[in-house]
Amino acid sequence: MFLYPGHHSRHPAQQFHGLDSRQLLDDNKLRQPESWRYHTDVVKYHFNSHGYRCPEFNTVDWNNSIVLFGCSMAMGTAVDQTEIFSTLLQDDIGVPVINLGVSGSSILFSLINQYRLAENKFIPKAVINMWTYPNRVTQVLDNEVIEHHGPWTPLYKDFVDQDFFRVNSDDNQCMFMSREYIRMAKVLWRDIIHIQGTYSPKIAEMGIHLYEELDLGRDLVHPGKETHQATAKHLASLLQAEGL
Repeated sequence: MFLYPGHHSRHPAQQFHGLDSRQLLDDNKLRQPESWRYHTDVVKYHFNSHGYRCPEFNTVDWNNSIVLFGCSMAMGTAVDQTEIFSTLLQDDIGVPVINLGVSGSSILFSLINQYRLAENKFIPKAVINMWTYPNRVTQVLDNEVIEHHGPWTPLYKDFVDQDFFRVNSDDNQCMFMSREYIRMAKVLWRDIIHIQGTYSPKIAEMGIHLYEELDLGRDLVHPGKETHQATAKHLASLLQAEGL
């Protein structure tokens, strides 16, 4: 039903993923004080057979779940499965939260997956969009193989020298398309509870709630445990105000 993440893992349970690599952990241990929790704490990733950090799709009761879309900030890169805000939110409000966050993905990628969810006539209890940064480029290869590109990509400058990527990495173009995609999502979910947030100051300029990064996870790049806790608490308050 959904697009494959683009970094589909053959290993459903693993201790490293993407930027949060063993090599980076070893490097970080050399720079961090003895009190740094990740000298001893382990991060576990559990993926379903489609590469998403959530249960197998055929076990999900979509109509009685909250569905979360976003990038690595939503997927929970560099924090344990138990510490992602989707897990904490689920524990708090007692409703399954299905995490469809994909590391490195674009707003367009997220919107396509949302359309496919709606196309299959699923009506979740709520949809949460944790909108990612506007300068992400989704490249679709043969058989819907996905590659995600952004400023972190070593060859990003080579990509943006090509006509397609030059247009789709231009700041004004990125912001225009981001506004349009977000407008589409609002229309798509206008009849159900739709919560929006972001970690991107640029996206927050559209009037979308900006979540502050209070700490960092194991890779010292992505949000850490305290940030996820604060995000979950705020989302719970919004959902409870909506009657969930």
